[in-house]
Amino acid sequence: MKKTPEEIARVEGRYTPGAFRFVYEGLGYTVKELRDEPGHVGGSVLAEGLRRFALERWGKMAKFVLAS
Repeated sequence: MKKTPEEIARVEGRYTPGAFRFVYEGLGYTVKELRDEPGHVGGSVLAEGLRRFALERWGKMAKFVLAS
């Protein structure tokens, strides 16, 4: 049975459900961007994908949203 980001956050307790959801959605965003390059998504590729995802979602406010 797959767990939702909210369920994972509740079990882990270290991060908010919103943080887990952001990473989950950002991973999906990154994978879609790389659809022509199948394979493993490494940490640096994911970090860049999350950066672009945040900028697309929140624009110039991304840094402040992520800090909160």
